[in-house]
Amino acid sequence: PFSTLKLDPDFVARIDQHEADARIIESLIQLGAALGKQVIAKGVETTSIASRLLSMGCHHAQGFAFAGPLAADDFAVHCDKDTASATPAV
Repeated sequence: PFSTLKLDPDFVARIDQHEADARIIESLIQLGAALGKQVIAKGVETTSIASRLLSMGCHHAQGFAFAGPLAADDFAVHCDKDTASATPAV
């Protein structure tokens, strides 16, 4: 059994340029929702892609659009900063 469906960054990165990739991603998001699984988009590098994923129903994402790799202490500061500025989570 699995609880999380991770979307491949190669497909995610191209959803603004290739409609076929966007349809695949949207279908996977719908499949994950239908199965009651958490869906995470990996490799989200632009706010445009983050917004499109959100409009498709994907509420969890990771990638350079949000932050690069961070040490644990830096991560805590980053999270506090985002919470204070009310940055919408994707």
